[in-house]
Amino acid sequence: GRVSLPLNPDGYLDFTPSIGARATFYQAHGRPEGRYADRYLYDFKAESAATFVRVYASDGNGTDMLRHTIRPKLSYTYIPEAVQTDLPAFDAIDNIAATSAFTYSLNNTLTGRHEQEGRQIYTDRLYLDISQTYDYNEATSKLTAPTDKRRPFSDVTLELRLQPTERTGITGKGLYNVYERWFTSYDTSLSVADERGDSLTVTH
Repeated sequence: GRVSLPLNPDGYLDFTPSIGARATFYQAHGRPEGRYADRYLYDFKAESAATFVRVYASDGNGTDMLRHTIRPKLSYTYIPEAVQTDLPAFDAIDNIAATSAFTYSLNNTLTGRHEQEGRQIYTDRLYLDISQTYDYNEATSKLTAPTDKRRPFSDVTLELRLQPTERTGITGKGLYNVYERWFTSYDTSLSVADERGDSLTVTH
């Protein structure tokens, strides 16, 4: 179960602390530790986000208004360390690692408005999301060998969606390794559609 308390103190800042609890029960035959086992864990999360909006007039490409939305977000997750060596191992849920991590992200959306057949149509012309996680446990971990290195920063996750016209779209997703200074994975796609609704998508 989970209990949360959403707060909106000034109308711009959203703050949501929450606490969750889980209980796992096992029944397995042939275990030296016994037939039954259990585990109880709790976790704490806190999320904070702000939303900033600005509207611009536009007369380009049939768009009469552009709305720019910026949403920075910061979250923290804490899971205490628990002894789990005596539990049966069926899948990843059977070993939940201790966690103390901050995740920060920045979201940008550019929404255009145009009129079509007497109706106002809103379209996200641009969507850009950037996020990364900082692992406090990794940053404070004990090094056991001279060649060991702490790497508390996760890959930077990037997602981009562009829709320059009503019938064209471009998307891109990638993971950027800040230590190797290189993309560990990425994919891009281009889609084009005609008035009849037929579409072509090319992915790389």
